[in-house]
Amino acid sequence: MVDPRVHDEFLIVMGAPVFGYTLTISRAPDQLLQWSGGSGLENWQILSMILLLYLALTFPVVSELGYDPIWFGVGLRSG
Repeated sequence: MVDPRVHDEFLIVMGAPVFGYTLTISRAPDQLLQWSGGSGLENWQILSMILLLYLALTFPVVSELGYDPIWFGVGLRSG
């Protein structure tokens, strides 16, 4: 029997190039750069938005995996 984690890892490894290609074709990074440059926001405001987005994406995953989010953040900071 195949370990289900192997299947998940395979999907991540195979999906990453597809995701990268999709971003390239859609020119999303260029559009985001143009938006952020022309938005009139300060650098710290853009950085704060990026950090909030990162927290919104990682917090549920970290919590669901059973890790303490505070110690996960400490580990990220020290790593």
